[in-house]
Amino acid sequence: MEERILKLINSKKYQPLSVQELANELGLEFKDVMLTVDDLISKYEVFINRNNKILNKDQANRYLGTISLTKSGLGFITYKEELEDLFVGRDDLNSAMDGDLVLFKADPFFEKAIVIEVVKRNVEYLVGEVSKNRKTYFLNTEDYHNLVLLKQDQRLAQGDVIKVKIIEYHEDYLVGQFHERIGRYNDFDIDILSLISKFGFSNTYPEYVNKAAEALEVNSKQELSKRKLIEKRIVTIDGDDAKDFDDAISIEKLDNGNYLLGVYIADVGYFVEEGSVIDQESYNRGTSVYIVDRVLPMLPFKLSNDLCSLQEGKERLAIACFMEIDSNGRTVDTVIEKVKIKSSKRWTYKEVNEIIEQELETDDPLINDLYLMDELALILEDKRNKRGSVDFDIPELKVFVDDECKPYKVEKVERGRGEKLIESFMIETNEAVATYITNMNLPFIYRIHDKPEVKKIKEFRNILRNTKYKFNPKNIKSKDIQVLVNSFSKEDEYLNMQVLRLMSKAIYANYNIGHFGLASKCYTHFTAPIRRYPDLIVHRLIRRYLFDSNYKTNSEYNKRLKEIALHSSTAERNADSLEYAVLDLKLAEYMEKYVGKVLQGKITSILSFGMFVSVLEGIEGLVHINNMPGFRFDEQRKMLVSYNRSYRLGDKVKVMVVGANKEKGKIDFEIVK
Repeated sequence: MEERILKLINSKKYQPLSVQELANELGLEFKDVMLTVDDLISKYEVFINRNNKILNKDQANRYLGTISLTKSGLGFITYKEELEDLFVGRDDLNSAMDGDLVLFKADPFFEKAIVIEVVKRNVEYLVGEVSKNRKTYFLNTEDYHNLVLLKQDQRLAQGDVIKVKIIEYHEDYLVGQFHERIGRYNDFDIDILSLISKFGFSNTYPEYVNKAAEALEVNSKQELSKRKLIEKRIVTIDGDDAKDFDDAISIEKLDNGNYLLGVYIADVGYFVEEGSVIDQESYNRGTSVYIVDRVLPMLPFKLSNDLCSLQEGKERLAIACFMEIDSNGRTVDTVIEKVKIKSSKRWTYKEVNEIIEQELETDDPLINDLYLMDELALILEDKRNKRGSVDFDIPELKVFVDDECKPYKVEKVERGRGEKLIESFMIETNEAVATYITNMNLPFIYRIHDKPEVKKIKEFRNILRNTKYKFNPKNIKSKDIQVLVNSFSKEDEYLNMQVLRLMSKAIYANYNIGHFGLASKCYTHFTAPIRRYPDLIVHRLIRRYLFDSNYKTNSEYNKRLKEIALHSSTAERNADSLEYAVLDLKLAEYMEKYVGKVLQGKITSILSFGMFVSVLEGIEGLVHINNMPGFRFDEQRKMLVSYNRSYRLGDKVKVMVVGANKEKGKIDFEIVK
């Protein structure tokens, strides 16, 4: 209904109608239209005039936009993609701050805007150190450069690092109210704890949630006694330091030559009842976060590392997906059921990589299973490769820290056959589950990935102008990206990151458009319910549809799935931002010992404000254009040029490390001639 209403209201010929007139025009019930219009008004999609007529955005001259502020306090709002940004004078900001979502009216002729209302604050909380001047407390923070006054509170102590809620927004200062104490300024890991709090996560669970998790052990024993044990050689393959094992696998070769792949996923849905205190906390977190030396789990440790974790030699509840797969990698049959399993072996990626590389001849059935698994994984990878799936295979940077959280080593972590084997099986399982439920035509949560935006494709083609690679697809397909990425030489692998930035962001949704990057028609996330909330929802839907044969749904049910998908996508982006922020912080801290030293590097990105150079194990720093006298940014060719010199992507350069700011997570270089 919402789509029909918006389609009419946003059409070129639309003339303002009342709710009753709109209902008559569309042949819908007045009450339903009124409720939908009220919802659209609350989302600033439509507006009501004095005559109670419904207006679209252009008719009302009311728009939503994110405001950007310069250091001098002037504002700019992106109005429409094809038009210039609109200027916002200081008197027209209406207390808006940088990054706020605002409702504004536009004057495109004069290219200016007036902020009517701040819809959502970009900064609602700040983290910083408490300082005191006489009887007044202040917050010193990297995230706001004007004054932050603190409302009097007996919990305030100079030198404490705290989180405050902003309760007053003024042009030159803010007023904050104590929210939580994070620690002391000189605690060894206060930097990481501060970032965790800043991004809205917590490294502890409320006591009442932990108690609720502890009480579930009795339920676990009761359910285990009811389920039949799967008599197969089941193994887990994870990292050396993993504790939350949410997936296990088994394999057999059938008499008809096909493979029977068993994928067993922790039955988190059995433990986490919808609406329970554990469920509410897990929903709020949305995902587990993995940062340097710690995990911020989505579920309490009693569940994530114990009752739900598929540990070697322990009986655990699981949902199994059995797939019969032929020699071409085609899944010919899928069976999903509740099971009880006991893992026979806890393999690490390192162990599996070594075994597969050695090609041992052995009678050990567990090792022979690994070879059969790798055989099937290669078939599945070949299938995905043929349909156009894109594999960037970009190594991750891992920072090693000591007991005091000081970085002492940075390494590139490459994926071996063990990692690729598990990834391949999980992709196949997620596709199989998504296809199974989609064929039932019931509401579901999908993992979708749209094709790149036209604007980004044009920008990327400009980047490639200075290389030997050509890229000019008329109707872009996954195969076009795959062919390009596979054509990069070892020397030009830095371009992988440029292609990655070209791609859209995968998100969760209650509708299906396929997954562009995987060249998949139907995809979901089912395989990690210990650490991803959407997977837990998928488990609940499987239990509802398959195990309980409950097919009753309504518009409210589907609306709730939409809300969960949107919230989970936001939580995932937030977790990614936290992970990157901690990584940047520790990389900058690691590079402090290199300040003043000259290093060999390669240019990996060129922007209007300078160029990023990769040194050592792939650590990037910025050469700011202010430190490059005479150079200007050539936007068309994505180069920095002067009258006698130019820099382009991939150029090798010598740089001196001139700064490493741990607090800001920034590394600064200067070119050495």
